[in-house]
Amino acid sequence: MGCLSTSWTSLPISLFLLLMFIIARQYALETEDEQINTMKLSEVLDKLINNATYDKRLRPNYGGKPVDVGITIHVSSISAVSEVDMDFTLDFYMRQTWQDPRLAFGEVDLGLPNKISSLTVGVDYLDKLWKPDTFFPNEKRSFFHVATTHNSFLRIDKDGTVYTSQRLTVTATCSMKLQLFPMDSQRCKLEIESYAYSTDEIAYYWCSRDNNNCTGIKKEEIELPSYAFDDRNICMNRTVFKNASGQIAALHAALRQFAGSYSRLIVTFIFDRESGFYMLQIFLPSGLVVVISWVSFWINRDSAPSRTIIGVMTILTETHLMTGTNRRLPPVSYIKAVDVYLGFSYLLVVLALIEYAFVAYTKVCRDVMKMLQCDGLNSEEE
Repeated sequence: MGCLSTSWTSLPISLFLLLMFIIARQYALETEDEQINTMKLSEVLDKLINNATYDKRLRPNYGGKPVDVGITIHVSSISAVSEVDMDFTLDFYMRQTWQDPRLAFGEVDLGLPNKISSLTVGVDYLDKLWKPDTFFPNEKRSFFHVATTHNSFLRIDKDGTVYTSQRLTVTATCSMKLQLFPMDSQRCKLEIESYAYSTDEIAYYWCSRDNNNCTGIKKEEIELPSYAFDDRNICMNRTVFKNASGQIAALHAALRQFAGSYSRLIVTFIFDRESGFYMLQIFLPSGLVVVISWVSFWINRDSAPSRTIIGVMTILTETHLMTGTNRRLPPVSYIKAVDVYLGFSYLLVVLALIEYAFVAYTKVCRDVMKMLQCDGLNSEEE
């Protein structure tokens, strides 16, 4: 009985140890499968860009139909709109997509229990692939964000469709028309184009060629201190830029420019200026200075110092307002709305000072006439 009792006591312990052995074995097999799958995926990625079958210097379908490149822009902020430099700066995510049949892996055995539809890989892999040479024709300067690492993304679908996303900050030129400043509205464009591939090789589309319901431009809630800006202030367009050929004479040689048609996407940002700041800082002070200059009309014309000081000070104040306003703007050759207002205010202030000079002059003339009349009467009496 003692031996039987000991046997029944050790049975649960044996079952527990057996169960732990089975779990550990299963975990080891799964870990081994994962390692095998990882190695298999690495082999597939290396095989896709094998130098014998893949040349990143050649675009997909080389010699055939153009590569359709879909563009999506997500604007996160607009940091500056400069009238002096005629440019604007925006921070955005640019997503590109195109299909490269050479990267299709749908028929390849990846060694996974379940088939996957896409591979998300490190962005370093992008340097080994062909990619469109997208650039911004009206760019002045730009940079990629690299904190804490390169803000880039790469995904490859099983049919060879490539998705990339990069975060950029771009400063682009903006030809501003300031005739109505500060009640103006500026249209600034961001242009997207291929640097080398013509329309025979690359065609750009918003989102994709077949997806007409897609929104190519998205934005965060953007608030600008000097402008009104919402979803209605963004316009998208697709056009073809034609670089017409021409001739350039250099010494005794004739050099012909490269010609061709290039697919171009244009997004237009419309900035409606808020004039409240300028009303308080320019228009209202200038109007008050004009009113102050009129105070001299109620001062005795014999008080020459008082009237002269008021006239000179108001002229200097108007001059300061004019120079301070134009210091914030580029030196354009046309007349702006603010120039008309400040110029008219300046004219009124100057006329107020001229009025005093005219009054003083007429007073002197009257005094001289009275003296002459008195001298004439005295001579007749004698």
